[in-house]
Formats: sequence, C-alpha cells, structure tokens
Amino acid sequence: MTVLFWRGQAITDDSGKLNASGSAEMSEFKLKSVDDFNSDLFDGWLQQVRELEAA
Repeated sequence: MTVLFWRGQAITDDSGKLNASGSAEMSEFKLKSVDDFNSDLFDGWLQQVRELEAA
C-alpha cells in the first residue's frame, strides 16, 4: 500500500522513509508489510500535516 502526503516534502522526516513523489509537493511512503507500519512515526507525520494546513 502506498500512503501519499500532500505537501509531504515540507514534512521533517528524520527516518528517511518518506520519498518525494511526482508532484513538487507530494511525498509517499510504501508499506510492504504490516511490520513497516510505525504508529509513532505516522502520528508525527500527521501532526506536521495538520500544522501545515493550519498555517
């Protein structure tokens, strides 16, 4: 499964797991198995997305 983040290239990602997508703003994360899911990591990304949208 691929998760896309609009304005994802503005997200700080110390894990290096977000990849720039075809859009100038979008980033993606590819889940290849359930083990790839890290709730703390996703929570941090989603919090940053909320902050970007609120700005």
